[in-house]
Amino acid sequence: MGIRLFEEMERNKVKADILTYNGLILGLCKEGKTKKAAYMVKDLDKENLVPNAS
Repeated sequence: MGIRLFEEMERNKVKADILTYNGLILGLCKEGKTKKAAYMVKDLDKENLVPNAS
């Protein structure tokens, strides 16, 4: 669900903030999708967002 919402945000040109990424990365990790989560962490750098501990 979260990844679909994120993709819809991208299609609609809605910029994700660090809280959006944090929630998505946490959800992916809980589902065992660590490779996708790692990809999202790399995406933070492209978006000039700084990861935090939340």
